[in-house]
Amino acid sequence: MRKKFVISACLSLFLLTACGTEGTTAVEDTYATEDISDTEDAYEEETDSEDSGFLKMFEKKDEFKSYDEVISYLTKGNGYAYIKLHGYDKKLLIVTDYVYTDDNKDSDPPCSHYVVFAKDGNVVRNIAGYYFYGGRECPLAVGEGMLYSCKPDEIVSYTVYDDRPDELFLVHMEFAVKDYDKNGNPYYYGFISDPENRLSTAIEIDSEEVYTERLKKYLNAKEIKFKVKK
Repeated sequence: MRKKFVISACLSLFLLTACGTEGTTAVEDTYATEDISDTEDAYEEETDSEDSGFLKMFEKKDEFKSYDEVISYLTKGNGYAYIKLHGYDKKLLIVTDYVYTDDNKDSDPPCSHYVVFAKDGNVVRNIAGYYFYGGRECPLAVGEGMLYSCKPDEIVSYTVYDDRPDELFLVHMEFAVKDYDKNGNPYYYGFISDPENRLSTAIEIDSEEVYTERLKKYLNAKEIKFKVKK
């Protein structure tokens, strides 16, 4: 059965709770889910807009003949680009409902959605479920084979995992957060998974040093430049 992944960069605290908070943590169950959670449904209702059709379209259709067919379903203002990630030796197609430009800076939505597609056998499939990212301040980027989908003070990355015969999917690799207590003092939390052993254990993040290291990786990554559908 096909796994659907609905991991949200805007809802990563929910994911961290599911992963646990002590020592090394088994994370395989974090990735696989059969249905969109109530939390995701609530978020989608909260951020509902005219762009919601973007997600609904890919929910109804999850197999395509080619990347060109996927692009043909995009509407004005949507964007697409090709990327390469660790775990998959061909190009992937990433599409988004909203491309941030200087021309639309006054009408930015609070959060945008993106979907990643891969050629899996003889068809093109959605391998990422529905994902969210923080928009203009934290653009989607690729570095060291990882896709970064972040928001301020939160670093999130993904790579591709080949779980045949169940097919390809995008896997949550790291989640690093800087937060503040009631006195304004910063503290850090999150997890890092081993790229070569993705689904076994995750190491807890609990220091400024580790968070800063992840932040530098994101800042050194290359921003994805989407082609806007006219």
